[in-house]
Amino acid sequence: MSERETIEIKTPSGKHTLTVLSYITGREMRQIENAYLSGTAVNAGTVPTISGEIADKAQDKMFEIMVVSIDGNKENILDRILDMESGDYKFVREQIRLISEGVDIKKKEE
Repeated sequence: MSERETIEIKTPSGKHTLTVLSYITGREMRQIENAYLSGTAVNAGTVPTISGEIADKAQDKMFEIMVVSIDGNKENILDRILDMESGDYKFVREQIRLISEGVDIKKKEE
C-alpha cells in the first residue's frame, strides 16, 4: 500500500505544525465509532447517553489515528496535543473533526 497523502496545519499561535492524514478510511472510522460505542448501552425507546470519558476516548483515538507528527516529531502525539494551549488545542480538534467527516480542509482554506 502506498503512503497516504498528508496535510500540514499550523496552529493559530504559530508554535506548532502538525502533519495529519488528509482522510480516514472506513476501517479507521469504525475504530473511532467503536470508541464511542464501547460502554454505551442502548435500550429500545431510550436515548443513549455518552459520558465525557467515552467522548474523550473517541477523540483520543481520532488524534492517534490522524496526527502523524507534531513539529516533525512522531512521539507522544496525544500528550503533546493535550498539553497545547487551549486555542491551539481547540483548533486542532476542529480540523481533525472536519477531516474525519470528509471535509477537504485544503479547499476550505482557499
